[in-house]
Amino acid sequence: MEPTCVGTPNGRWSRTRDASNEDDHDGTGRDGSSSLKRKERTESLLVGTVQLSGGSLALARTLELVTEATFVPDHHTLSPSGKRTLYLSVSGATPGRLKDAFTLDPTVVVADLIETFPDSEVYRITLSDHALLVASTSLELGARARSVRGSSGSWKAQLLFSDRDALVALRQFCSERDIRFGLNSLYRSEQFGDGTSTLTDKQWEALRIAFESGYYDIPRRETQDDLATQLDISTTAVSHRLRRATAQLIQDTIETLGRVQESKQ
Repeated sequence: MEPTCVGTPNGRWSRTRDASNEDDHDGTGRDGSSSLKRKERTESLLVGTVQLSGGSLALARTLELVTEATFVPDHHTLSPSGKRTLYLSVSGATPGRLKDAFTLDPTVVVADLIETFPDSEVYRITLSDHALLVASTSLELGARARSVRGSSGSWKAQLLFSDRDALVALRQFCSERDIRFGLNSLYRSEQFGDGTSTLTDKQWEALRIAFESGYYDIPRRETQDDLATQLDISTTAVSHRLRRATAQLIQDTIETLGRVQESKQ
């Protein structure tokens, strides 16, 4: 069920391409200051908050064993040979306890600690062939993940459903695979653009401040040290947050342009 491509933030698959700046527009307003605006076009979508656990969900056993920790999927990849790799941010867990949980988890082949931050660690997880990822599985069934986070023994996800049939399809999929499914909330909401932006509040804040302060100007008017001071986080955390936010925006743009192109065919 998993497509073969490169993964992007929050556990979704996406094809990527190089993009170049094709014009000289620098995003500055009439007063010379940078501006970053969200799309104004809206459409109505179903927004659901679901809780999933057990079955063959990736890291289901780890979440059950380390209930005090918070797990946030960053991105994942699928190599030509079929090796599946998930990059995962974890906070609130002791390394020893986490290592034991990874060892006992049937969806984990290898778990390597690759980065350490003041408030979290990043692991590179080689997944088993049968492991199911919440966001990519939901996408296949017609729901787009706005956020995915694991804590207290289960995955919690906010999903954008194209219609109620997509919600029914996800529930049925989980039932057939012994995955516990809970619907915590469901409402209809007007979303910016086509509803595909999945930036967290912290990512949006970092990206907005970086843009408006001149971090992306040429030459650059702001450094990562300056941004770290404004955001009250470490320079390393600034770099990590901007990378994830930028990758998410790239994915959203590629997917939106892809749907536009398909509609023209």
